[in-house]
Amino acid sequence: MDTELFALAVRAASELSAVKGIGTLSEYRLHSALKYYVQPDPDMHEIRRGGFVCDAEYGDAVFEIQTKAFERLRRKLDKLLASGTVTVVYPIIKEKLIITTDPHTGESTKRKSPRKGSLYDVFPELYKIRSYLSVPGFHLRLLSVGVTELRISGSPQNKKSRRRRPKEYRKAEIIPSQLFDDITLTCPDDYRIFLPKELPELFFSRDLARTAGISMQLAGIVLLILYDLKIIERLGRCKEGYLYTQKSRETDQNIKNHT
Repeated sequence: MDTELFALAVRAASELSAVKGIGTLSEYRLHSALKYYVQPDPDMHEIRRGGFVCDAEYGDAVFEIQTKAFERLRRKLDKLLASGTVTVVYPIIKEKLIITTDPHTGESTKRKSPRKGSLYDVFPELYKIRSYLSVPGFHLRLLSVGVTELRISGSPQNKKSRRRRPKEYRKAEIIPSQLFDDITLTCPDDYRIFLPKELPELFFSRDLARTAGISMQLAGIVLLILYDLKIIERLGRCKEGYLYTQKSRETDQNIKNHT
């Protein structure tokens, strides 16, 4: 983790955003800052490889910064992983300061979002590309960041609608402000970090949910992916669900030696 480099990346993204104008895309500045962080040289941004445009290139690796919609990466991963390394960069919003401005009066209000992001937030997106996680050359880089979200307030456009409550604001910009962590996962075994030390030797999904502080639904997604990566195994099923245990690294190595 390089906080000085991150600060420089945020500054470069801010200068670029000033040229393009605020509100061009709500997540533009965040995406741009992460691009400068993984590759400070702008000449190595937006590089064409294998018929696709990649966010950045560093050495033999290409970087794709993705805040959502991982399913859009499948065609690109099919092509690029056949010839090299692809690092998918995903930002985890650990802390968020929300500033809402009234466009008529210019008055602003500030508040901290009560939600704290965690590394587990990436798993619903990983589910969409889970078949690629064990492919040699696939890397996942998780950047835990603090951001300021700028909002512009406004009256709901359709107050009479009962189907869905309209938002009373629109996002103008998401500005990165702090880097808390920088983790790169390069092989299936690295995903063991998602198994808390407090987890019992034999466990159900509810045990992961409790020890990791996540929902049961998210715990189910995490366990499905870790099972696909062969770092946990199922010992059976009962009314409480599947019973799991971790596979030892020695077992994994023995499997590799016989394949």
